[in-house]
Amino acid sequence: MAAARYDGVVSLIASRMLPRAEGQIRRVVVAAGAGVSTGAGIPDFRSHGGFFDTVAQLYPQYACAAEQLLSRSFAEAHPADSAKIRQLVETSMAKAKPTASHLLCTLLQQKGILQRVYTQNVDGLYAAAGVREDLLVEAHGSVRKNNIVLCVANVPCCFPPIKLTAVERFQLRG
Repeated sequence: MAAARYDGVVSLIASRMLPRAEGQIRRVVVAAGAGVSTGAGIPDFRSHGGFFDTVAQLYPQYACAAEQLLSRSFAEAHPADSAKIRQLVETSMAKAKPTASHLLCTLLQQKGILQRVYTQNVDGLYAAAGVREDLLVEAHGSVRKNNIVLCVANVPCCFPPIKLTAVERFQLRG
């Protein structure tokens, strides 16, 4: 029910607010977390009953924080269990489809006003919705790229610059 209400808000923005603001909105930056993907059926990691709770119940023999079960050091020390945990992550995301929120970012991109999407989600749904790689910052990595930050060493070294006109650069200087 909550996801349906959330999608309704996104639909309202896309169908009514954006057309009215055409030409007035020049740049949009999106920062999103687990709530965007829970609407796609992906459990969040940290809340009660979330992914980390599930993993802790499945592997009670490891007396550590559930986050550590996705670490590189755990993967090196316990490769078989680490592979099973990784499979749980991938399975939880396998059938997920982009939500209205993901698609709104694609619409903003098509209108030329999306500057960047920052997400801590590792599910790859923004890319699946069509958000360009140069506009997407997946802070914790991505299952689709096989570079979840807790699991491997691949961390983005830099982000593409946002292109500003000379007038916009002058305005930012204040």
